[in-house]
Amino acid sequence: MLFVGLLLTVIVYLFFPIIYISTNDKLPEPIAKKYALINAIVCAGIFIIIRAISGLDALAAGGFAPAVLYYFIAKAILTDKNVKTPTDSKQNETNADTQTQDTNKDQDDNK
Repeated sequence: MLFVGLLLTVIVYLFFPIIYISTNDKLPEPIAKKYALINAIVCAGIFIIIRAISGLDALAAGGFAPAVLYYFIAKAILTDKNVKTPTDSKQNETNADTQTQDTNKDQDDNK
């Protein structure tokens, strides 16, 4: 019975991230964190409601413990380390401009 509960938990918590990745691309880390957090809250709510309806203590460890674990797993599934966020690309452009200006100054000094 414990195995069935664990399997059901894995399916419910990881259904959204796996479906999202199969239909869309992976996300930058800040956006993936938001999606994983929303997924964990919704799934924890589902399990708390089911536990309350079945007469169990709804706020016991079985309601929130999986949400914390599967938040990190969902974030890892949704995150692509190679995707640049808009702030990263602006910083890279600024660094490239600074390097170009430094190179131009060095060339002027050599004349």
